[in-house]
Amino acid sequence: MWIELAGYVLTIILGLGVIYKFNTWKKYSSVITSEAYCVLMSIWFFLISGLRGFNMGADTPWYIQHFKSTVSNGYQQDMFREIEIGYKWFEFGISLVTSSSQIFLLIIAGIVSVCIGTFIYENSKNVVWSFLGYYSLFFWFYGMTGIRQTLAAIILLFSYRFIKNRNLILFIVCIVFAYLFHKSAVAFAPMYFLANKKLTKKYIVGMLMGFILCIILRQQILSILTNSFVTFAQDTYYSVYENTRFKTANFTVLIALLTLGALLFKDKVIASNAQALHYYNAMLFALLVSPTSLLRIVQYYSIFMIFLIPEVINEQREEHHRILMHYGAGLALILLSIKSVMGNSTIYPYYFFWQR
Repeated sequence: MWIELAGYVLTIILGLGVIYKFNTWKKYSSVITSEAYCVLMSIWFFLISGLRGFNMGADTPWYIQHFKSTVSNGYQQDMFREIEIGYKWFEFGISLVTSSSQIFLLIIAGIVSVCIGTFIYENSKNVVWSFLGYYSLFFWFYGMTGIRQTLAAIILLFSYRFIKNRNLILFIVCIVFAYLFHKSAVAFAPMYFLANKKLTKKYIVGMLMGFILCIILRQQILSILTNSFVTFAQDTYYSVYENTRFKTANFTVLIALLTLGALLFKDKVIASNAQALHYYNAMLFALLVSPTSLLRIVQYYSIFMIFLIPEVINEQREEHHRILMHYGAGLALILLSIKSVMGNSTIYPYYFFWQR
């Protein structure tokens, strides 16, 4: 249990302690301090993820078993047909370097930690808040389970720079590459066309009405999507998305509250940072899709909330409002993370690989 507590203490000390001086953040911060913070938190995530026991994470035991099979038998084209070819070759490449399952996890953790740290550093106005949001809402999936989708997500996050630069060809290349690791990656394709969509009243109302409609027709939509994925993949793999429905209710409420709250300040936020328009559109699409229970697809878009939250807080001109939002939102994220972690027997209590 101490490792979870240490993680929260580290995050709170490095996060909320600095947030207390948020109004002077720009005055005291520099490129060096932002880099140092990103490096420190990336190392922390790397250690927690890479040194975990083989049973930490719902899917970790299966991935360990699959890696051992690859080590013993080499590349297996006909076995595990539900596994995308890109991941098979990636795993096979690692098996040529090492037969250690722990080093396999360390390699995955290193790739993910470096890419997440870089993604936050390149796009966040406040890396402290972004890491706090990532740690509370996303790390326990991307760092503990779902290795194939995590690798696909890393590629999609890299593709965001081509959305900003409006390079459709390279963006498509990234989508195809990510698809080779997890077929759900194609669901990120609309982001290129939605990113710069103006937040008109008609558009916002339409997205909110679509959200309500998805809630009403949730079961029918989920059935259609599940059947479509099964036909597309020629197996029943995507039916596992249906099993995530029980996890999405709280996340849907969170997305709805954050999106609706952020929309109240959209004009000020976008005027201050035009790139924030991308975050708004990503969150609106995540909100639209969230009632369908396709949580893994929602995660591709909702991760942009780690940038939108500090953007909104930064635009609070009254100091007491800003401080109240800092601590209120920070406390809410931490409590939500504690609840989600301690309620998941596959990641709590945490233990290192040498402890069992």
